[in-house]
Amino acid sequence: MQAPLMLQPELIRSFRQTQMAGVTAADVDVMARTIFGEARGETYYGKIAVAWSIRNRVTLDLWGDNKPDWWGETISGVCLKKWQYTCHSDHNAAKLQKVSLDDDSFKESYLAALCVITGWTPDPVFGATHYQVIGTNAPWSRGKFPVCTIGHHEFFVGIEPGDPKHKRA
Repeated sequence: MQAPLMLQPELIRSFRQTQMAGVTAADVDVMARTIFGEARGETYYGKIAVAWSIRNRVTLDLWGDNKPDWWGETISGVCLKKWQYTCHSDHNAAKLQKVSLDDDSFKESYLAALCVITGWTPDPVFGATHYQVIGTNAPWSRGKFPVCTIGHHEFFVGIEPGDPKHKRA
């Protein structure tokens, strides 16, 4: 277990009153590790952008039917869903489990997770649920235009989950 991150009391109170019902300490940890794995070379703003793509998936009801969505319903479910966030299935997976708050980039990732979960930071990706590294041209992004570019990532909305090419975030 990691040592607690020292934060302002207002942020801790806000986390306890989060608008995202059912968020656990494990969810925060998984989100922070996902942000670290996907955006550790990005600025803090780039980490916030990736965090919002996660939150947007959690809060979006794909079909408006109040039924579970294929990509998960919780932060942990969304982050750990197979083929969605490659940092959990590639050569970085072991590094994700070992990183601690002694690492400045992980500390930033943890803070980004808390700020996005609590809504302290507005959504800079306009509801995007997907992103890719600039120039990647993932199959799911072909013919789509990013709603914004932050750091080295392009962010997308309206990606159809039924597309057989749809595999990665």
